[in-house]
Amino acid sequence: MPKEKFELVIHPEISKWRREKLVNEALFKDIREKGQLQNLIARRLPDGSVELLAGYRRYLALKALGKKAEDMDIKILENVSDKDALLIALSENTKRKDMSPVEEGRAFRSMKKLKMTVEEIALRRGVSESYVRNRLELLELPRKIQELMENGEIPMSYAKPIIRLESIGERAQLELVQEIKRGQEDYYGGIRSVEEANDVVEKTLAQVRQMKELAAKYGPCPQCGSTQIGQDWEKNKVKCHRCKHAWHKETKDPWEFHELKQ
Repeated sequence: MPKEKFELVIHPEISKWRREKLVNEALFKDIREKGQLQNLIARRLPDGSVELLAGYRRYLALKALGKKAEDMDIKILENVSDKDALLIALSENTKRKDMSPVEEGRAFRSMKKLKMTVEEIALRRGVSESYVRNRLELLELPRKIQELMENGEIPMSYAKPIIRLESIGERAQLELVQEIKRGQEDYYGGIRSVEEANDVVEKTLAQVRQMKELAAKYGPCPQCGSTQIGQDWEKNKVKCHRCKHAWHKETKDPWEFHELKQ
C-alpha cells in the first residue's frame, strides 16, 4: 500500500514557544544512529494538509537527514479545534522536554489570542490562575532578561521587582539584573534576595518621583535640559545627575558663580 503523501506545515504560534530554531546536534546524531523512536503529533486541517503540533526538534532533525513528511512517524489527529491544538501541543512539549517558565508564558499568550481567559487556561491545564498570570508577566520583561531567565541565570521569583522598573526604562531593569547576578556570584555584594530587590526598587522609584517633583518645581537642568536633578546637601543647591552641572534653585545661576557673589 503506497504511503500517503501530504504537506506538513508548522503551526505559526507553537513554533514561537521555544527559542531553539536550529537542528539539535545531539538529537540529530541520536536519530541517525537509532532511528525515530518517538512519533510526531499533528492534526489534519480542513484543506487536507497536516499541521505539526509536537515534536518540532525531532522534525528538524529528520528533515536534516533528508526525510520527507510521509517517511516520518507521525500520529495524525482528526477534528482537533484550534484551542485543543494548543493544549495538546503544550501537554506533549512538557512531557518530552521541560519548558522554561518563559516558554510556558509564550504558550499561554498563544491561548489568549484565541480568546481563552486566564481562568479557562488554568482549568484546562490543571494549574492555578496565579501560575498562568505569573508566566504571562514574564513576557513583559525585555528580551535580554527573558533570555537570562530561560538560561537559568536569573530566578523567575525576581520578575515582579524587575517589571516594576518598566516605567523608568530597560536600562534601570538591566542594572537591577546585574546586581541580582552579582548577588548570586559574590557572597559579599549584589542583591541576594527578592526582598532586597524590592527594597532597591522602592528606593529607585522614590528617587525618580523626587526628581520629577524637583523638575516640575525648578525646571530642567539649564546646561543639558535633563530632568534627572536632585537637591545637594548645600542649601538652595540643585545638581544634575547627568552632566553634574550645579546651580542655585531660585536664581538659576551656576553654583560657582553664586558662591563668588556671596
